[in-house]
Amino acid sequence: MQKLVQSAVEVALQAGADYADARVVRLTQERLSVRNGRLAQADAPEDFGIGVRVLKDGCFGFAAAPAAPRDLPQVIKGVARRALKAARDLGPARSKPVLWSEEAGHVGEYQTPVKIDPFRISLDEKVSLLRRSEAATHVKPEVVVGESMLSLRREEQWQSSSEGAQLHQVLVRVGSHVTATASANGHVEMRSHPAYGGQFLAGGWEHIQAMGLEAAAPRMGQEAYDLCFAPTCPAGERTMILGGSQLALQIHESVGHPTELDRIVGHEIDFAGASFVQPSMKDKLQYGSSIVNLESNCLLENGLDTRGWDDECTPSGRWPIVKDGILRGFQTSREYAAVEGEAHSRGSSRAEGWYNPPIVRIPNLSLLPGDWSL
Repeated sequence: MQKLVQSAVEVALQAGADYADARVVRLTQERLSVRNGRLAQADAPEDFGIGVRVLKDGCFGFAAAPAAPRDLPQVIKGVARRALKAARDLGPARSKPVLWSEEAGHVGEYQTPVKIDPFRISLDEKVSLLRRSEAATHVKPEVVVGESMLSLRREEQWQSSSEGAQLHQVLVRVGSHVTATASANGHVEMRSHPAYGGQFLAGGWEHIQAMGLEAAAPRMGQEAYDLCFAPTCPAGERTMILGGSQLALQIHESVGHPTELDRIVGHEIDFAGASFVQPSMKDKLQYGSSIVNLESNCLLENGLDTRGWDDECTPSGRWPIVKDGILRGFQTSREYAAVEGEAHSRGSSRAEGWYNPPIVRIPNLSLLPGDWSL
């Protein structure tokens, strides 16, 4: 497979590209959910395809196509040439040439550490866990909706670049939750474990076991019911202690998206809006108190975004975003690292599947523990 990916790069170069990279991705998923005692979702989609990106005269071009593995040799040439044509066609419309930071041609493999392969767990065992967990939420008649969910994802990727990169990665991620919705006292309230929408981690079935869905389900039902009778939260300024799942969301929205450098310079606005951060604020902006330290770490154990290299063949690393309360860094790709004047990307470039080009995305971003106590 690696030779086929490399051949896509070679076709692009022979056709006139200044730079080229290619990714072949095989994505395997399982998605199950139970709602009020009934199986609400059960699907296992799988797709396979190739994406090729080229740089020609300072302009990017990208093309992609689905393909069965046996058909890939016939598909590659056309995809590479379409990517180059896109770069040439778009060239007259660009306002300025793409800047591009250097990167060595890395060679290697990475596989998510997995103790128990989630795809080897029987369907009966998975559905049984979800049924038991959902049923356990109904501790009172007022719990009108119980729901449990399981998501498994295995992404195998082969990458190659004209700089000599030859990479193979297998990324396994799992997620699950159990949710109770209660209707009482004129209110409707919801509680979820371990987090609303699910807790997702890199690894295997061992994470699902550790979540304790069935054991936590009765508490979710009771808490949803209790919230229907809870007093209204008082208005005014208060000191708050955020729970872990809410804190993670706060970090994601208030620090993660605003420090994506493509968003900062106005090139990525449609999904999560613009950023209040400006490049000139680095080393100046007071992001929090002096005890606040936030770090991006693509090597974090069990991190959802932990991998060996990003989708531009840049090796994973860790770096400060906020240190002692001051903004110290950004999430960058090779293009936007060059905009910032940095020699190398931070490795924050991600693509959704084989059918999209990579863009800057939030990696594992965490609030570091301090050495103080309440």
